[in-house]
Amino acid sequence: MIRGVIAAARGIGGGAASDPFWDDTHLLLNFNDALGSTTFVDESQYANSVVRASGTPTVVENAAMFDGKCLKGGNHPSIVNATLSNSEASTAFTVECYVIPIEGGQLGIFWAPDMAFLVASGTVMVTVGGYPRVSAVLTPGTRYHVAMTVEARGGTRYFALYVDGVKINEIGNSSPITLGTNFIVRIGRTSDSGFSYLNGYIDKYRLTLAIRYTATFTPAEY
Repeated sequence: MIRGVIAAARGIGGGAASDPFWDDTHLLLNFNDALGSTTFVDESQYANSVVRASGTPTVVENAAMFDGKCLKGGNHPSIVNATLSNSEASTAFTVECYVIPIEGGQLGIFWAPDMAFLVASGTVMVTVGGYPRVSAVLTPGTRYHVAMTVEARGGTRYFALYVDGVKINEIGNSSPITLGTNFIVRIGRTSDSGFSYLNGYIDKYRLTLAIRYTATFTPAEY
């Protein structure tokens, strides 16, 4: 389902009333839980289970993030698991969040077999087959909105990367990814080998089973 033109025009406003993709939003983590929390409330209508699976990820204070709170973990192993309990099969999806990278740190945003969306040593990237395919340099200590769209067209899957609403690039690769019921979103995982890092700050994490963006947009709180 592609409604990126609508989203590009409206930006990314919040909630059922203003979000044309609300029914497609299957995970929404605002990390407004109590400081030190190791379980996290999914504010989408699906209310998925979201828990710390290993390491030290907790809700911490950071004045640069929305509401002054966000998620922070550490070096491997450091992972948060969100199990999608009511998601239909989908080969088109959008993953987005706000991040503040740490000098030299790695921050896993999304992982699926053979691909990952992460920040490593100040660079946000989408890797396929273990190699960076599209990337952009970030400044440590600065807040960014980052987004990845994944879409299957014919026998090819296309990955697009956006930073602060600007499309960096789009690349194509074979073997489409399908998200289905009970897919586990592993926030922190960075590779097929199982390494997981949350050495940085992350907020407003949202997974939508649709393509939200196809053109430049203005990030906003959601």
